[in-house]
Amino acid sequence: MPKVILWGSERDLLVGKETWRIRLGRWLRNEYWLNAFRMTEAHMRAYVEIINKVRPVQILSYVESIYDLSRFVEREGLTVYSPKAIMTSAGTLYPDMRRAIERVFNAPVFNRYGSREVGDIACECSAHEGLHVCPLTHYVEILREDGTPAGPGETGEVVVTSLVNYSMPLIRYRIGDMAAWSERPCSCGRAWPLLKAVVGRVTDIFVTKNRTRVHGEYFTHLVYFRDWIQKFQFIQEDYDFIRLLVVPSCEFEKAKEMVAREHQDLQDKIRIVMGENCRLEIKLVEDIPPSPSGKYRYTISKVVTNV
Repeated sequence: MPKVILWGSERDLLVGKETWRIRLGRWLRNEYWLNAFRMTEAHMRAYVEIINKVRPVQILSYVESIYDLSRFVEREGLTVYSPKAIMTSAGTLYPDMRRAIERVFNAPVFNRYGSREVGDIACECSAHEGLHVCPLTHYVEILREDGTPAGPGETGEVVVTSLVNYSMPLIRYRIGDMAAWSERPCSCGRAWPLLKAVVGRVTDIFVTKNRTRVHGEYFTHLVYFRDWIQKFQFIQEDYDFIRLLVVPSCEFEKAKEMVAREHQDLQDKIRIVMGENCRLEIKLVEDIPPSPSGKYRYTISKVVTNV
């Protein structure tokens, strides 16, 4: 059955330079690869046409890429084919993003968690109550800062041991992600370990001077319903200094007016969690590129690694 893959790793998408083995494998698997590094309006319009022509049973995509495509389809009033399912990976799937993708594609979204180093670790089932870890391939721990196991519902650092990598064993590998175990089993009846959520990278967590940790999702919520913001990224440069990069959805002059109007409101809300001396700087930019891996980061802390 046909499958569309909207992916962003240059290792996988050396367009025009793929070996014949790669091209043959994709043809045999009936896969159609689209480059998530190329998400201009012209490219996205072409991707919609490909999806409508291929009529895939599944779309596998970077979270941010399929979210961007969904917003483009909705904004332009386009019609897009509805697959049986959409699987997202390589980023944090926030509730608003899930709702937008499902609304536009009229298909259920299944979240998947994995990494380049250890492969696919966990995935949602049809109950959508968490991500099931496969204990046959991975031994997963969630640890507090002192190295003790985190309790159900408690966010900690993910540590993974691959059980199937015989050529380069990775034992208790600190993968750099934060997650929490579910407080209850999944209603589907599967007994495998259940992740409540993967909440992002370790460096997505902001830190105050008194070492209080503030999860990056707090900051993403601050820009909801601000229609003049098309894309954003919060960067904690220091304990008392946060820079907000904004790609505006309007003309730059209009965006400057919005910055002047809403700067104080944003700063006041940031100070609630970061302290009354925290300063916010908003910078308008033409684009915010993804990381070298192709993944998009909404929040980046440059001080969390020093804590």
